[in-house]
Amino acid sequence: MENYTNLKRLGKGAQGSVYLANHVDDPKTQYVLKKVECNDETEANKAFQEAMALQELKHPNICGYKEFFVTWDKDEAAMFVCIVMAYYPAGDLANLLLTKRKLKEPITELVLKKWLAQMIDALVFVHRKKVIHRDLKPSNIFLTSDLSISIGDFGVSTMLGEARTRTRTTVGSMNWMAPEVMERPYDERSDVWSLGCIVLECCTCPTMDQAEIAGALYDIKTSSKSLEDTLQEVKKAGYTNELTEIIRKMLTKNFPQRPTAEELLQYPFVQQCMELLDTQASRKLLSMDNKKDREKAFMKRTGSVTDPTEDCPSTNDPKKIGIWLKDNLQTKQTALAVSKILELVRKNKRIPTEVRKTLIDVMRENSANHEIQEKAIETFSQLALTALEDDDVLCHEDSMKVLLLSARIHSNNEKLQKNTLNIIHAVGADEDDALMLGKLGALQDTLTVMRVYGTKSSEISAHACHVIWTLCVCEENARIATQENAIEDICTALKTHGNSSAAVTEHASSAIWCLSLNENQRQQEYLVEQGICLVMNALKSFHGKIPVTKSCFMALASVAGSSDEGSVRVMDPEMTGSRDGLAECLTAYKASSRDEQVSENFSLLLAELAACSFIRKDLKDKKYDLEKLSKTILTKFSKNLEIQDNLQSFLKSVFRKK
Repeated sequence: MENYTNLKRLGKGAQGSVYLANHVDDPKTQYVLKKVECNDETEANKAFQEAMALQELKHPNICGYKEFFVTWDKDEAAMFVCIVMAYYPAGDLANLLLTKRKLKEPITELVLKKWLAQMIDALVFVHRKKVIHRDLKPSNIFLTSDLSISIGDFGVSTMLGEARTRTRTTVGSMNWMAPEVMERPYDERSDVWSLGCIVLECCTCPTMDQAEIAGALYDIKTSSKSLEDTLQEVKKAGYTNELTEIIRKMLTKNFPQRPTAEELLQYPFVQQCMELLDTQASRKLLSMDNKKDREKAFMKRTGSVTDPTEDCPSTNDPKKIGIWLKDNLQTKQTALAVSKILELVRKNKRIPTEVRKTLIDVMRENSANHEIQEKAIETFSQLALTALEDDDVLCHEDSMKVLLLSARIHSNNEKLQKNTLNIIHAVGADEDDALMLGKLGALQDTLTVMRVYGTKSSEISAHACHVIWTLCVCEENARIATQENAIEDICTALKTHGNSSAAVTEHASSAIWCLSLNENQRQQEYLVEQGICLVMNALKSFHGKIPVTKSCFMALASVAGSSDEGSVRVMDPEMTGSRDGLAECLTAYKASSRDEQVSENFSLLLAELAACSFIRKDLKDKKYDLEKLSKTILTKFSKNLEIQDNLQSFLKSVFRKK
């Protein structure tokens, strides 16, 4: 400490005190000196060793570190590790945001893109050094005179290897802290969440005050609706859909699904941002020395950097094209070869397993090339329409990781999203594969696509609902969907398209049935208050449509069986006395009564309604004539044991004296 003079305390935090100081050998230069208190010499030495790792963090967008030392403060009778860092007179991002927010003044998107590039560049660099920040927030991001940024305060970082093997004390600030860090160790993706929070703050200066954005940052950890509401504020402020989407990706609550900083480099919007970095500030990008090398790396990722070993063969033999592709994964003709395979698939040509594997390799190596990704995904979607082969490439976890990452990177490609949903649905038909997809975040991906495209596209809404109920036959996936409030998205699909799209009604009702089996009070209440009426409305629109009627009856039976409130709501969907729900169900049943499965589901609905003592008197009403109808169904489907059990139970509860 004797080498520093004019110590002025700037603040005190959980990790120690911060001072503005001058070095005796360089009195004109100011530094920030941070003192981190340690319990004993062993802890001090350990902290010192961790701090020494920061000396390797020499990057244009990382706060420079001058030196580190251990000292004993006799006045405080404590041992400290001291970290000496560069001082930034322009201040930090937190103060700039406070000023902008008070003035309701936006930060231009061009500036935000530059900052985003600089922060991602810095995070890629430190994560490759096996260091994570753990406390990214605006007050730790400093501004230079040319409006560039420098990430500082790595003094509370931890080595990545250690973070993955044991949980350390949580030190991050709550508003910017990733939701998973309270339950598991930090990793690179925890920093990405914090980065997403920072960018979200920057985008809401004109539309949200300090209390509102603080509340939103807290709420988005548990509520996808809160995130979507806040992203609407970003759009109101005039920012592009591309920026909004990259924020959504960084704030993916399910951390295995959240991109790492390295993966963010594959997103087209981020690549646009990286192009804004000037030559000097970009020298460290992707550990390359000059702009030419960086451009070459980008071209390589898009599959357009080299000439092929030979021209793509003009043949209808997929095996020969696959052999050529294996040697030409990233060339100017790679997209052409993928297109040829797609055409062969459209003509029902069999594609050998080895060619399918090569196609996955092509996708992995050309992640930024939207043409290759779109055609490859469509190829696999077409293949998935037929029965998947035993041990199909698509059913391998590594393959699905590649496909799901492609869908996340190219989230603005609606056609690619539709085809990805087809693939997820086909693969998820197997229970083990459905569990694998759940772990990879396929449910969250499906809900994101539904939220972005569902209100405009009934086709995507139907696909998404179909995927949800297919995957949620597995209890673990149903639990994930419940945590993500999927039931609200399903009901939104019904509200938007339920009266016009039979496919949406059928699949949404099936998804409601599936999720209603998962006992969650909030979900059950929502289904009673919103879901029943929406299903009943849709049911009225499709009399005689057997698949729709079958699914609607199953959904109504399941929700009615969950509570007396559900049964009462089926009888009176709007709770105003203006609608006779049972009469509507009878009309729908009579239009499809020839179908045995419809009759079975209708009989289950009657049995569930009869279990509610409050409405048994109503069920006896002669205007429904349910006793006669039940006996007719019993006779017609005398061999169906489910129908026999359901209707015998119904008749015993309602019409027979005890």
